[in-house]
Amino acid sequence: MGLKKPIQKGNGEIFFNATDLLNTMVIRKNVNGLGFSYSSDDYYETQVVRLGYTYKF
Repeated sequence: MGLKKPIQKGNGEIFFNATDLLNTMVIRKNVNGLGFSYSSDDYYETQVVRLGYTYKF
């Protein structure tokens, strides 16, 4: 998801974007063996939010 807003008569731009807002990028593992079981939820580091400014010469 992202947004951009031109400023400074079109020479500048403010932007905001984000990825994986709901933190859905997960790997679920279930391992069952003799006398043990293992479960894990491993999340990728994909939840990123950016706010920035660009200027065009």
